[in-house]
Amino acid sequence: MRALTHDSRTRTGEPLPALLKRPGARAELRRCLGQRPDSPAWDRAWGHLIAYLPEPSGTGAHAAQTVEDEQRAFVTVAAMVCAQAPAARALDLAAPQAGADAGSLGAAMAVGTATHHAYTREGALHRLILLSRQNTDGIHRLLPGTVKQLRDKATPLDWVRLIGDLADWRRRHRETARWWIQDYHRTLHRLDNAAKPTDPNHAESETP
Repeated sequence: MRALTHDSRTRTGEPLPALLKRPGARAELRRCLGQRPDSPAWDRAWGHLIAYLPEPSGTGAHAAQTVEDEQRAFVTVAAMVCAQAPAARALDLAAPQAGADAGSLGAAMAVGTATHHAYTREGALHRLILLSRQNTDGIHRLLPGTVKQLRDKATPLDWVRLIGDLADWRRRHRETARWWIQDYHRTLHRLDNAAKPTDPNHAESETP
């Protein structure tokens, strides 16, 4: 994800702004949201991302499927980053590693709910359950709306972890979905406990 948030240089030494600073690149990546890899939108997106993708390795149908899943995850997350509102993009550019410790999507949903008011508690849980029931096409289609709602409220997200979860979705989506939902409840529990008064005399001091 470094290409999205960090300036770099071309092979000839010319400055190359981060993708988030390039309106044309952002627009072409946004068009990939919800689209399958055989969509014409992806044909243009590769030109912005191919330099940052590893060369495919291995042979056979399984290896090819793994490469497709990994690349699709990378493009989908890059598209979500580019589709953010200007304020959220500015946060990523100002502090590219700010979400590195955000945990799974479930943990981020809990923080977004309890701290940033992106969802109601029941709404966040319903959304996670809905995502957990999706196949590969479904998760790539529905996840961008969830992410947008979180980022519109400045909820931190670990983009790199999200790529990994999406890349593994075909093989282990049940485990990933379970982790998301468990992390949601676990993080909410921790935040609720942290918000409780620590002074045992607090309740008495509040009594008229």
